[in-house]
Amino acid sequence: MKANLKLVSIGAGSSYTPDFAEMIIAHRGELPMKEWVLMDIDEYRLNAVGNFSKKILQDAGVEIKVRLTTDLIDAVTDADYVISTIRVGGAHARVLDETIPPKYGLVGQETTAPGGLAMGLRNVPATVEIARTIEKYAKPEAWLINLANPGGMLTEAVYRYTNCKAVGLCNWPSMAWKMAAEAFEVERDDVFLQFVGLNHLNWAKIFVKGKDVSEQAKILLPQKLGEQMGMSGAISKFFLPRDLIDAIGWPFAVLYCRYYYMMDEMLAGGEAYDEMNKTMIDMVSKQLPEDVLAEVDLSKLHTRAEFVELIDKITIELYRKQDMNGFRLVQGTRGGAGYGAAGLDVMRAMVNNMNQVQIVDYPNSGSIADIPRDCVVQIPCLINAAGVWPLAMGEMERHMHALVNAAKQYEILTIEAAMEGDYRKALEALFASPLENSFKNSKAVLDELLLAHEDYLPNFKTAIAKIKNSERPY
Repeated sequence: MKANLKLVSIGAGSSYTPDFAEMIIAHRGELPMKEWVLMDIDEYRLNAVGNFSKKILQDAGVEIKVRLTTDLIDAVTDADYVISTIRVGGAHARVLDETIPPKYGLVGQETTAPGGLAMGLRNVPATVEIARTIEKYAKPEAWLINLANPGGMLTEAVYRYTNCKAVGLCNWPSMAWKMAAEAFEVERDDVFLQFVGLNHLNWAKIFVKGKDVSEQAKILLPQKLGEQMGMSGAISKFFLPRDLIDAIGWPFAVLYCRYYYMMDEMLAGGEAYDEMNKTMIDMVSKQLPEDVLAEVDLSKLHTRAEFVELIDKITIELYRKQDMNGFRLVQGTRGGAGYGAAGLDVMRAMVNNMNQVQIVDYPNSGSIADIPRDCVVQIPCLINAAGVWPLAMGEMERHMHALVNAAKQYEILTIEAAMEGDYRKALEALFASPLENSFKNSKAVLDELLLAHEDYLPNFKTAIAKIKNSERPY
């Protein structure tokens, strides 16, 4: 197979980038790559992560040209595939997204409203710019593979504002598929997930060799994951309660559904995340030297975002020193394992015409009944050399349909607000979200989030100036 593919990673200063290097090594026979271009506007992070990723490839004897650049046009010119892992504002922006909303009695989480709205306002314009640049400079058949958050929202923005071909990915569906295969001790292709919803708001039924095994999966999946990760006690906190699952009507729901079904418990405190952070550090401590572990002081951390910010800072410095402990740290504590596989699996399926079913963010096209065809949803699609083909999933439960429709309108309004700098649409997006129910609190949290992220929201310059002057911004 002739090596002729050009892969581009945008936001390559991400601590997850070395995972792509590992997957390139693992699938070198299926991905005939001649060049991997790493692009980021943060030159310090780019050099640290990029040079470390080069070392991983070199140590494995993989001869691919790896080039670093801070120029977007230079990066995507003649590209075949572009993977985006951008995070406008960096790890500290996530801290703001998660710590500001609880002041107003609202959920503090980076991908769901209102923190997810702030993230969308920052990431949507940047993602649209990337997609437009791909349209103009990459090969006509190029694909954008989006791994940045909020995943479904960003993919929706690409389809609403450009003609760029794109899929959005989260590592959770691919990991869930793999987990199901391992739990039932079968091959991946013996498993099918009837998967419906949006990114971070989804449900599934599980089939093995044509048989619905969803009831058994309710018990097996938490049990197997606990055994694998050595955190059986903590795992119970990261699957929905059995009585809730039975009430929903679908046996498998993404963890983020807790914010929609268990808001009171999620607002009550971060004990579950505290336990997860500690458990992950305990797990990875067996692989890391004491000087690295000494820098991870959990006593001063109160949110998952603060934990991630600390791990990110330590990881980048370890990468800069070409220290594999950085890779072990991010994989063991941030769920980094799987992002590379998720991104490159789409490439593999297309390049090798695999006719493989994968769960991606993609326009509905009739897959989920009664959801508009052009809305981006998270569904199983057949992926081959001809492209991405949604599979029919049928109807959802009525309450699921209501949640998805409301959350989708929230996403669309956020996208429009981000592109237009429209304060009223941003506020309306919060009205549409199933997670908001107070005009007073929605407006207050929006004002504070806009002020906190002012440097990354040029489209909202006028609205922010009015907020500072105590004027109504709409």
